[in-house]
Amino acid sequence: APEVSNLHIYSVGGSFFPLEKYKLFKKMEVGSKVFFYQRDQSNGAISDPAATGGGTWVGSEWDVYCNWRLTSDLSYTARYGMFMPGTAYDGGDKTPQHFFYTGIVLSF
Repeated sequence: APEVSNLHIYSVGGSFFPLEKYKLFKKMEVGSKVFFYQRDQSNGAISDPAATGGGTWVGSEWDVYCNWRLTSDLSYTARYGMFMPGTAYDGGDKTPQHFFYTGIVLSF
């Protein structure tokens, strides 16, 4: 996710609890979010130095995630995201960038 400078960020998303009728999975949330990034000024810089193209369209990102509270003290999360560069990236490789994160949190 880019830092905010000369940038408009639009997003839409949703989540639900698909297995809430089963006690073990009652607090497992699955969701998705889509982000759209656009420069405010086409000749202005943004926080990514690789975005040297003259276009205003920085790109879009699609994320999916699962948050699961196993107990009151233990939770698990898994997240996957894919960023698709736009016209703000001049030439070069414009293949999508993939990101994956997983973690366990123990609170006490």
